[in-house]
Amino acid sequence: MTNNEIITMFETKLGYDLHKVIPLNKIDCLLDKVNKENNDNFDINNYVENICIKKYDFRRPDKFSKDQIRTLSMIHESFARLSTIGISANLRTVSQVHVSSVDQMTYEEFFRSIPNPTTIAIIDMNPLIGNAVLEIDSKLTNVIIINF
Repeated sequence: MTNNEIITMFETKLGYDLHKVIPLNKIDCLLDKVNKENNDNFDINNYVENICIKKYDFRRPDKFSKDQIRTLSMIHESFARLSTIGISANLRTVSQVHVSSVDQMTYEEFFRSIPNPTTIAIIDMNPLIGNAVLEIDSKLTNVIIINF
């Protein structure tokens, strides 16, 4: 069995592109282990369990440390400053974006806390892997639609 066939089997089983999720040195190590066994009918489940892909459980999220929350807060404040500049330039009026809070909560708590009606979008996080949820208040959405 060739390395490409083995990688294809893992990608099919995991549902991920291994090169995007796992560092190349770990893929090489995994292929070395499989090739040392020299068995065409190996059990892929034993290897899948050893791959360090952790699925995130939104029902019981892991807690972030205070430093991680502080870092996220700084990232969001930087995004707010850049958004203020971009929105003001596009709308040709003075606007201000600020971070109201950075909290950790379950998806259910978040979903219950958003107002009705609201604008929710799933955005791509390129070059990162995955998506994010963006919620915009309906008042802001109306202003943006009216001005464009």
